[in-house]
Amino acid sequence: MMKDFKPYYDLLFTADDMLNYKIDEWKGNKFYMPDAPKYEDIYKNVIESSTKCGNLFKFFLEENPETADVCQIIKERIDDFRQYLPLIRNLKSEAIQDDDWELIMKAVQKENVEKDDLSLQNMIDEGFLSHLNEIEEIVSRAQKKLSLREKLTQLKKEIKDFKLELFPYKDTFVLKGYDDIYTILDD
Repeated sequence: MMKDFKPYYDLLFTADDMLNYKIDEWKGNKFYMPDAPKYEDIYKNVIESSTKCGNLFKFFLEENPETADVCQIIKERIDDFRQYLPLIRNLKSEAIQDDDWELIMKAVQKENVEKDDLSLQNMIDEGFLSHLNEIEEIVSRAQKKLSLREKLTQLKKEIKDFKLELFPYKDTFVLKGYDDIYTILDD
């Protein structure tokens, strides 16, 4: 009996979990709260739930077409949320600094908006999605800047212990220890 009921339970649980809790929570809660879900978690939940509904739809199609219809409606509602994933991915980037946020606000033509006050629903209502291309460009530059900062920090750590020495040689000086630093810089 449990085996027969499992597909119905999966459908009910997925619908309740995604449509009544997670999607509303993701849209309504402050986007940048310290305990806000990470993009990877949101993406995983949306994809898994959509896939599960697709599989359940196939299962129910022949046995119970009405339930298959319900399954399809739930999948469509979950898939509707998928359109926000690129926006979430970009705006959840750890690379975004204050200057990048200012550029994003200019791109979406908003002023004096504190990022800590925004929810995903606010961003949707304010039309952020229609400026996704500009946001993606800004975030891409921010990620490149972050990568450069990380490389510079690593480089500083690596060359910290190296010492350059000058030795007198005839009428000039010779720099010793340069080869080791040059090798690190070249890498």
